[in-house]
Amino acid sequence: MLKNNVDPMEKFKSITTEVFALTLGLGAFSLSSIPIKSIEDIVIAIGAFGIAFIYIVMIWIISSRFFEKYPLDDNNFLALNFVILFMLPLALS
Repeated sequence: MLKNNVDPMEKFKSITTEVFALTLGLGAFSLSSIPIKSIEDIVIAIGAFGIAFIYIVMIWIISSRFFEKYPLDDNNFLALNFVILFMLPLALS
């Protein structure tokens, strides 16, 4: 039988990182649904994705640094983080 020696906060950090990665992946995938009629449309779509990408990566960096500095594991903090993770994909809409 395998023993689970992984720290719960490490699992939580992994889930957080995976949500950020999934959000970025979905944002890139959403580029394929934009109707392209000219080069301008491509530039606008990629520019908008670039801005959202930078915004999401900045939030991820701040979040990662916060977790390293303040290893909080109380329920209020976890609930707040899950609310933030829930709202994260809205940055691409």
